[in-house]
Amino acid sequence: MNEPQFWEEYIAEEPVCKQLCENWQQIRDEILDLKKNYSNWFIKYPKFKVEDPETKQKVRLYENDWTITALSKLSEGYNVENNKAEKTGKSSLEKLVKRYRSKLLPTLDSIIKQLDQDEVLSNVFVSILSPGVVIKPHVGYSEEYMRIHLGLICDPECKITVGDETKTWKEGEILAFKDGGPYYHQVKHNGKTDRYILSLDIKLSYLNNYINI
Repeated sequence: MNEPQFWEEYIAEEPVCKQLCENWQQIRDEILDLKKNYSNWFIKYPKFKVEDPETKQKVRLYENDWTITALSKLSEGYNVENNKAEKTGKSSLEKLVKRYRSKLLPTLDSIIKQLDQDEVLSNVFVSILSPGVVIKPHVGYSEEYMRIHLGLICDPECKITVGDETKTWKEGEILAFKDGGPYYHQVKHNGKTDRYILSLDIKLSYLNNYINI
């Protein structure tokens, strides 16, 4: 068979995926409290240049307003220390949030802590897309990970396309795809409200024990 474009149905029994879905409301509420009380930890995602698959020209990764905060190590060449939005006076935003993760985000921390320590997990971040955002077609940094999205606050008109298949996020459910290819992925937010998701990268070598295909 051809490789799936979306993978969530094949990894539904993986323990972390199950726990994320079972506890999504608590995770959402903790993240909203973090946003309310530590708004300066939420910063603009950098506008990397990516190659347009049709024109082969370099274009900005996205247009309009995309905000994130790191909740684990970021491995995409994104140096948060150089981002002027960090006003905490600490050496690194991701280290700061991770240091206080167990206190500020206890539900999420309890679910991902072991995989984080085992270096199975990377690039955990909250992703907030405002209406009008367009993320251009691209492939990510590594073929070693599955990218998993947990819907927290969703708008049905904010949609992601992987290959030629398009879906929208749903609250309390996951979407999963291989960020590093083989398929390009892109996002268009034609809705009216901010879309919040939790994004995590989990190593494929670990997930192979759970993939049902």
